[in-house]
Amino acid sequence: IIQQIGAGTGLPGILCAKLGATSVSLTDTGANSKVLENLRTVSRENKVDDVCKVQELCWGEFSLDTLALTPDLLLGADVFYDSEGKCTLCRVVIISIF
Repeated sequence: IIQQIGAGTGLPGILCAKLGATSVSLTDTGANSKVLENLRTVSRENKVDDVCKVQELCWGEFSLDTLALTPDLLLGADVFYDSEGKCTLCRVVIISIF
């Protein structure tokens, strides 16, 4: 399982799916529903929607779905645009890998 946090447009995760990954979780905040909607659209247009699962992940807010994510590989690209989010990002990474 590959999990991309702060997926945005989902490019790294979609590339993993195109290169043969069998399970990719594209996660981003649900604060803007267009982000999650766009991830679903881009996955479908790239014909990897059977491999890529789009999921809401709000940093600092943990649910049973969040805790159930147990990735083998955690991807993050351009996730430090807001310096205040670094501590919550660290918590997401720690919970994801343990």
